[in-house]
Amino acid sequence: MERKSPICILLPMVISLFLATGLCGCQNDDYPEKVVQPDDIVRSRYSSFFNSETSRFFTADDHDRVYVIDSQEDLRKYYKGGSQLPQIGLNGNTLILGKLSTKDVSCSIENRIFKIKDVVGTMHVELYPLGYGGWPEDEKYVYFWDLYPKKLLDKVNVKKVYLDNPNLKELTETSLFGKNIPVKRVKRSSLPSWLVEKISSLSAEYAYEGKWNKNTVYVIESYRIKSNYDPNIDFLIAPPGTVIFDSKGNTITDNISNELTDLKCIYYASHI
Repeated sequence: MERKSPICILLPMVISLFLATGLCGCQNDDYPEKVVQPDDIVRSRYSSFFNSETSRFFTADDHDRVYVIDSQEDLRKYYKGGSQLPQIGLNGNTLILGKLSTKDVSCSIENRIFKIKDVVGTMHVELYPLGYGGWPEDEKYVYFWDLYPKKLLDKVNVKKVYLDNPNLKELTETSLFGKNIPVKRVKRSSLPSWLVEKISSLSAEYAYEGKWNKNTVYVIESYRIKSNYDPNIDFLIAPPGTVIFDSKGNTITDNISNELTDLKCIYYASHI
């Protein structure tokens, strides 16, 4: 009886192994990545709710968080607001909600493309930077939501792409009382709590720190006031709507603008 050499026995096994693992150059991929389009017709029915309420699904501690919602029960579980939830046909649709951090830059969402491979989705989000501003330690956020034809998904990943904005730059100098003032934004935690609250409550555009009679003073410029008849409307009070405070938060009523020294801008709301 003729005996086969070890090479003759092993060769078919090696070839099978190469074919199975794709090492021969022919990759076998049963689940290629596919672009999935949102259901715009169904989406339009709920845009008024989600466009104003998206943030109600997330907490302040949520940074890059995405929810895949396949049932009305899941929708109720994640919702943190007080409004009545719409009845969405989630038997045939999948709702995806997202909150993305953009670090120290305010952004708008220019485009997003949703791709699925097997049971994993990837949301490709193009972000257009709008400007720096606010407190340096605070992250900025954008929200998105979409309804897609029903898909079996275990999770959704996010890939953020920052587009180029040729006008985007950190503010280094501004003007106050006709003078050029350097900008040195400081952390909220380093300022008196009353000043942080005042900047927030007045929706200040700018805040400055300086000296008067060798004492520290603060200037809040171009703040906004709310309308008495419509809480959704506010008015911008431009200079001379400037308020000066001492280090304890008391208003200084004297016209001392020409006597201020060592001024620097410590906060600005936004800048492009």
